[in-house]
Amino acid sequence: MNTISELNKISKKNSKKIRTITLYNLISFWGVLIFGIFGMLIGIYFLPIEKLNIENVSIIVLIPICLILLSYYMLEVNLKFLKGSKRSYWILLVFFAIQCVGIGMANTKFNFELGGIPLNFTIRFGEFFLKINVAAICLTLYLLSFKKNLPEFLENLKQKNSQNYGR
Repeated sequence: MNTISELNKISKKNSKKIRTITLYNLISFWGVLIFGIFGMLIGIYFLPIEKLNIENVSIIVLIPICLILLSYYMLEVNLKFLKGSKRSYWILLVFFAIQCVGIGMANTKFNFELGGIPLNFTIRFGEFFLKINVAAICLTLYLLSFKKNLPEFLENLKQKNSQNYGR
């Protein structure tokens, strides 16, 4: 959990937009961690004994673990972004852009949310619907606002954080 404390410490010294992105990723991580573990325990507990086999248990356990690991990876990407990594900027941008819109048809849906802030609404067109994630759209726009001066912005982050933390 060193990444979380370092991320929190570094992001406090940056702008509100940077802090907002970091807070979203932290809330997302803790949400995925808590609900993932809770979901695993509930899933295993309520699984009928006749369906208690290695395939069912592994699905109940592996999917939340994969989501927890992905969410933690995004915290590490966020930390690298705060240290001035251009690659991390693009990973965060794609990550938030993917979360902006979920699609669905009838009773099935696909959207990529990792337990973040649930600010979303749904637009329905008969059987088809779009799920719009307002928080992800705002964060994507925040990141896009840095794109115009990206090299200078990242260099500024590197200098600011190396002065503050000697790294």
